[in-house]
Amino acid sequence: MKRLLLILCFGCKKSNIEKHIVSTNDSISTNTFLDIITKQELPINLIQIIDDSISQISLGSKFLIYNFPKGGVNNKISSKNKHYNYLLDSIYITYERIDNLKTSNCYKSNEGILHEYFESDELVDDSNTEYFEYLTKLPKIHDFEISIEKVTKKCNKENSLETQYCLVLSKNKKVIRRYNIGYIDYGDLSTSSKYWFISKDYIVHTRIFGEVAEEDEEFSSTFISKVNSYIITKSGHLVSYFNKNGIYKTETEEGLVNDHLKHGEWIEKKSNYGYVNNETYAIGNYTNGLKTGMWNYFELETIEVVNDDGYITNTHTKKGSRLLMTEEYSDNGELLKREILDNN
Repeated sequence: MKRLLLILCFGCKKSNIEKHIVSTNDSISTNTFLDIITKQELPINLIQIIDDSISQISLGSKFLIYNFPKGGVNNKISSKNKHYNYLLDSIYITYERIDNLKTSNCYKSNEGILHEYFESDELVDDSNTEYFEYLTKLPKIHDFEISIEKVTKKCNKENSLETQYCLVLSKNKKVIRRYNIGYIDYGDLSTSSKYWFISKDYIVHTRIFGEVAEEDEEFSSTFISKVNSYIITKSGHLVSYFNKNGIYKTETEEGLVNDHLKHGEWIEKKSNYGYVNNETYAIGNYTNGLKTGMWNYFELETIEVVNDDGYITNTHTKKGSRLLMTEEYSDNGELLKREILDNN
C-alpha cells in the first residue's frame, strides 16, 4: 500500500507546535519526509502518514489563515512584534521544509499556468512555462487527479520568479488545468511571497506577504493581504470561495455571493500591471464562480482629498474613461479572447 507523507502544522496540541516551530532555526538539508522523521528535525506530531484511499488531507501551514497585525504601504510593523514574528516564523519554517522536499526531474508540459490577473506581474511573464517538477500527489476530488508541482529556475533559467507552486488537475494522466497557488519573488530591496494552505475540506487558502527593507532595522514596511480562499468545482475549475452569502463589498471588489460563489455583476478595483501596467476598474459577470460573457477593464482613477492647508486627508477611487483591456469568456468560464487596448 502506497503511503503519502504530508507536513501538517496543526492537529496536535497548540503549545507543542508553537514551542517547537518558534524555537527552530536550523535550515533543512534533507530531501524527503522520511529523512526528516529519522533525523527528528520535526516533532512526530507534525507528521501524518496517510494512504492514497483517504479523501481528506491538510497540507501547508494553518497559521496562514490566522489574524495578523495590520500592515500596508504606510504602516510599519516593528521587528520586535512578538505576535507578528511568531506567526511569520511558523509559516516560513513550514514552507522552507516544503521547499526542500525532493522533486522529480524536469519534465515538459504544454499546459501553461493559470493565475489571478491582479497578483504579481511576473506571473504573466512565467505563465507559458514549459518545464515542471512533480512534488506530491493529493487524493482525488470530483474524479480529478490532484497534484502539486513546483516551478523553479533549475528547469526554467529565464523565469522571472524564483519559485512557483501549482495545483494541477488531471484526468487519465492528461493535465486539464494548472493553477498558481504560491510563489516566491526576491528583489534587491524587497521580497514578495504567496503562501498556500489546503484544508482538510479541500479549500485552498492563499495569502501574500510583502516586505521592503528600511534603514531602521527595527521597522519594515510590510504588506499582508487578506486571505483568499478557493474551491475546486465539479467542472474542474479553481474558483473563489466565501464563507457567507449575500452582498460582498470591500474597497477592492463588490458583488453578490450565492452558494458561497460569485454570481451576477461584479466590480473589481485591483492592480493589473501584468497586462496593462495600471490599476483597473473591472466590470463583468460571474456564473457559479466563473467569469462569463464580456469583461471590461477601465483605468482606475485615484482622487485625492486636500484640506485648506494643502494636506491630503483622504483618497478614493472611481472608474476612469480609458478602456484598457477586454476579455470574452464562454458560458463554461473558458477564456475565448483577451484584447489589450492600451497599456501605456
